[in-house]
This record gives sequence, structure tokens and C-alpha cells, in this order.
Amino acid sequence: MWITSALLIAMRAAHPKMRYDLRPLDTHGCTIAAIMTGEAPMAIYLELSDALARLEAAMRAGSMWRQDEPDAAAMASREPFCIDTLTMPQWLRFVLVARLKVLIDQRLPLPQGSQIAPAAELYLKGYSNGARMPVIGVLREIDVLLGGADAV
Repeated sequence: MWITSALLIAMRAAHPKMRYDLRPLDTHGCTIAAIMTGEAPMAIYLELSDALARLEAAMRAGSMWRQDEPDAAAMASREPFCIDTLTMPQWLRFVLVARLKVLIDQRLPLPQGSQIAPAAELYLKGYSNGARMPVIGVLREIDVLLGGADAV
């Protein structure tokens, strides 16, 4: 039991934003359960910020960044990715990137379970592989950071 207690103390020191509980695993030992409290670890915000910068660079290189800013009605769509009112590059720039930057800057909770890359693969088919594949690659990284499936 003292090894588990020492591990618990070390984990608390390394990740102070987490709450840890000792819970019975079976009659032979315990397990440590980590429960997120408050904001995500700082590293996630830094990694996501870096990924957004790479996404912008990939979109610029693929001529997808220069888009007309959509009006409020187009942004109010209830469809996934505003697909009925925006192009995928518009949604990436004016919805995804813009909203994630706000969450990062204010250290607000991040969305969980992202599945953006599969949709981008479908909706960016009109672009050349050289233009779309770097964008999709970064979107896969963002999906993983946000707890989505490991889209490979």
C-alpha cells in the first residue's frame, strides 16, 4: 500500500489540476483513478495552439485560407460543419480555428471527441492531394488532442 501512496503523492505533484482517488481494484490492491477538475493541463493548450498554427500554414499553402467571412446567418447553421451554408475551408477558419483560439486564450474547457479529419477528407476532395493532405494531417492531430479517435 505504501507504493501506491507514494505514487499518488508523485502524481499529485506532477498534475495538480487533477484529483486522484484511491479505489479498491480487488482484494489484492488498489488502483488510482484520475478525475479532471477545472482546466485541461497546460500542455494540451500549448500543443493545440501549435497545431492551429500549423493548420493555418497548411491552409495558406493549399490556397484555402483566403475565404470570404461568412455572415451571421451562415454561421448560425445547425448542420454539422455548417455544411449547408459554409465551405469546409470557411468552417475551418471562421468556426474551428476562431473558437479554439478563444478557448485556448481563456483556458476554457476544450471539446472532447473530435472527428474533424474524416469530414475534411470527404469535403475537401475537390482540392489536389498536395493541398488537402497537409490540412487533413493536422486535423488528425487536432482530433487526437481533443480526444477523438486516432485517425491514421
